[in-house]
Amino acid sequence: MMSSGGGTFWIMGIAWALVVSWTSATGMEDRCLPGGKHKASPSPEGQLGICQIYAENACCSPEVTQDLSKANDIYWNRCGSLSSRCEGYLQQLECFYRCSPIAAQWPHPQRPTAVLAVPLCQSFCDQWYDACKEDLTCARNWLTDWHWGPEGNNCSQDCLSYGQVRTLNAPRWMQPSAPEIT
Repeated sequence: MMSSGGGTFWIMGIAWALVVSWTSATGMEDRCLPGGKHKASPSPEGQLGICQIYAENACCSPEVTQDLSKANDIYWNRCGSLSSRCEGYLQQLECFYRCSPIAAQWPHPQRPTAVLAVPLCQSFCDQWYDACKEDLTCARNWLTDWHWGPEGNNCSQDCLSYGQVRTLNAPRWMQPSAPEIT
C-alpha cells in the first residue's frame, strides 16, 4: 500500500506528464501569432523595455517594444491623450499581444494575426476599467470599428468615455473569465 505523500507525488507526476503530452499533441506549446510584427518563433531577447516580462521567450523584437513606449505613435489615443494609468494597461495588453508566446493559444477564427476570447481575471478587468473609465475611445470593437488609411487607424464613430461605452473588456479579444488566483 502506498503512503498518502508518495501517492500524491505519483499522481502529480502523472498529471504533469499528461499536461505536457496534451500540450504537445494539441499544438498548444509556446508559439507566436503569424504575421504582423511577430517573430516566426519565440526566442530570448535582451531588452524589451516595457515588455521585459517576456524577454526570456519573446515573440517580439526590441524595435516593436520601442514603438509601444512612444505615446505619439500609439493609435489607441485617437480621441486625445490617455491618462498614464489607462495607457499603462493598454501597454500591458499590447505587450501580451505582441510578445507573449502563449497569445497564439487564442487565435481569432477569421483574423489569424489577432486573438479572441483570451481569459482574464475579473480583478484585472475591474482595475483596467477603473484606470480608463474617464478616457476617451471611438472604437467599441478594436478589430472592426476603425477606418484604415495611410496613417493607420482612424475613428469611424464619435468619441465616448470608456465609462459610457462600458465595453472596455470587450475589444472582442479578451474575456473576463479566468478564475482568481488566491
